[in-house]
Amino acid sequence: MGCSIVRELFRTFRPKDMAVSMDKLLRRIACAALLFWTPLAGAQRQPATIEDLVTITRIRNVHLSPDGQWVSYLTLKSLLQENKFDCALWLQRTVAGSNPLELARFQTTAAQTYFDTGGLKNFGGQSAWSPDGRKLVYTARTSDKVQLRLRHLSGEEVVVSVGFLEIELAGWSDDGDTISFKTVEEAVRASALVDPSVLVTNEQNFWSLSWAKSPATTTKSRAFKYMVASRELIEVDSKDVSDKTTGILPATYKDSKWPTPPNSIKYVLRPVLSPDKKYAVFTGVGVYDNRDPRRASRDYFIGIRRMDDDSPPKEYLHVPEFLFYFHWRSDGKEAYGIRFGAEHTEVIAVIRETGEVRELTRTEHTLWDPAWDKDGTSFVATRQSTSMPDELVRFDVKTKQFNVLANPNAGFASKDLPEVRFMRVNNPLGGGIFGRLVLPNGYVKGKRYPLIFTTYRAGTGFLEGAVGDEFPIFPLAANGFVVFALDAGTSNMSSDSGDLEFTLMRERKPLEAMLMLRKQLAEDGIIDPERCGITGLSYGSDITVYALATTNVFKAAATSGSGLDPIAHTLNSVNREKVLGNYGLPYPDDAGREQWKKMSLALNAARVTTPLLIQSPDLEAMFSLETFKALKHHGIPVEWYIYLNEGHQKFQPRSKYLVYQRNLDWMKFWLKDEEDPDQSKADQYARWRQMREAQRKKPAAIR
Repeated sequence: MGCSIVRELFRTFRPKDMAVSMDKLLRRIACAALLFWTPLAGAQRQPATIEDLVTITRIRNVHLSPDGQWVSYLTLKSLLQENKFDCALWLQRTVAGSNPLELARFQTTAAQTYFDTGGLKNFGGQSAWSPDGRKLVYTARTSDKVQLRLRHLSGEEVVVSVGFLEIELAGWSDDGDTISFKTVEEAVRASALVDPSVLVTNEQNFWSLSWAKSPATTTKSRAFKYMVASRELIEVDSKDVSDKTTGILPATYKDSKWPTPPNSIKYVLRPVLSPDKKYAVFTGVGVYDNRDPRRASRDYFIGIRRMDDDSPPKEYLHVPEFLFYFHWRSDGKEAYGIRFGAEHTEVIAVIRETGEVRELTRTEHTLWDPAWDKDGTSFVATRQSTSMPDELVRFDVKTKQFNVLANPNAGFASKDLPEVRFMRVNNPLGGGIFGRLVLPNGYVKGKRYPLIFTTYRAGTGFLEGAVGDEFPIFPLAANGFVVFALDAGTSNMSSDSGDLEFTLMRERKPLEAMLMLRKQLAEDGIIDPERCGITGLSYGSDITVYALATTNVFKAAATSGSGLDPIAHTLNSVNREKVLGNYGLPYPDDAGREQWKKMSLALNAARVTTPLLIQSPDLEAMFSLETFKALKHHGIPVEWYIYLNEGHQKFQPRSKYLVYQRNLDWMKFWLKDEEDPDQSKADQYARWRQMREAQRKKPAAIR
């Protein structure tokens, strides 16, 4: 909870110019060919490895030209040896089999590339099309600085600006005459004496050292407009360069005094203006009965609001599935969007005036960041399936067909991947919980296997490592585990009612579902119920530590942190104490600790039996201190790693590799009594054997 609710409470080939040398040209051709690589027939199929998962190529920042004829996109691939990312920006025709043109290639560190929650920073690789679709402005990276370039489809290219730490593209003017962007650059440090102390305020959080040990690099932000015709660069006020979606609609219905049912909240996400700017379509999120832990519910809906009057939005299609990525058709009479179901993804259309919703297509894949053409006749998006990572596809509204434009991860088609079965769980507490049962490679019916749960989300996307990508699902299956990738559905809800029972329901619902699944899979003869493990990150971490604090079912556990202990209250700011109290988490005095004990792993350590592996980012490491010390005190096997320079999610390639490997090793050791013969791990197994022997010698009454 320190890492989740307590902390947050709440992403035709040709060279650029004739001067490109032959070796560079050949390199570009080879790199482009990798986007369309297909495995050789007859090759021996190998299971997916940890290195395969770490080095997946991601497709991001997809942008389609207004006429739908061209697409630009960014690829990112981990470089394990360098502990960096290989980044490439591509330009390609939207015709299946077309060859991409590499516009830029560079390497970045994790700190340069990602925010700690997964969003991309402005490190390079952004792009935006001109309204007429004949020009593309994009950011590249040279000598660790970002530069802005303007490319004409004819091949002419202009360097607009260079030498910045970051460049954020705001986009083009409606007439295509200007390009707006913001920059971050190093500033000259003031020569005045610096106060070496820091005043601790009521806003100060303590889960990491949020004060610098030395003066940080001084930066300054600037804003510019580039005049395309004259090639003039003008510095402007930052207020004149803003996101076009900012301020379209309020964040909640309450902000505009629109009506809502009692004890309910309605949120407005990602509003999009119609072409004539008279209407806005948005994702609506409704949370109902949020004072009652057993009746509370959440749904999603399509909201459409007329912008020239004060009336509340019209609401259509209230459903439990997430609705997102809305885009208007060119005449503004219809909007398109994506509906993310448990078993499939739908492309939908809603008629503005009547609210009639129709399904354009349904796929077992998931679709991310669709970029539409101006007329709303096609889009290009990143697509995944449970067995295939990112690929770039184009969807045609008229034919309702998908065409693959680029598949940099095509090698997964030749992998020996296990059988995956979709399952729903009708547990009494509810929550709309479902998941995917991943059987071991070479599964033998009638043989019982150890079971591992991953937690939080398990939609139609690639089964990589669950939320946060730390628990390698396919390598676990390749090593003889049954994996149930559990999606907690609508269980992750919170209330400011002050009722701890509401907060605890977040963990009780998925735990109840896991216990039911364990029983069912044991009765089906698939798993050994005495060899079950559990894993989690963020909200999944809360589920995991709550399960360990309240049951003795699991024989091994791995998590990114333990945040349901009283120390989580101490590590939050003074100003957040009221917020935590509203969630039923009071000041941990004698009376308060009785409340915390209902979920705290540290306060229940005396009855815990599950060996626990904690792999924390340094940003959140302090949340796990109380659990670590308590488990050590009571002789419970626990190992704790802290990964330096990592945030809520770990992105450094080496960190990712080690987290995957250690989680796999931990589960094999405690659930299968297996050790990797790699001699570099000898000390690891010596520690673990010592833990196991000490636990075996504990009196049965304690165990």
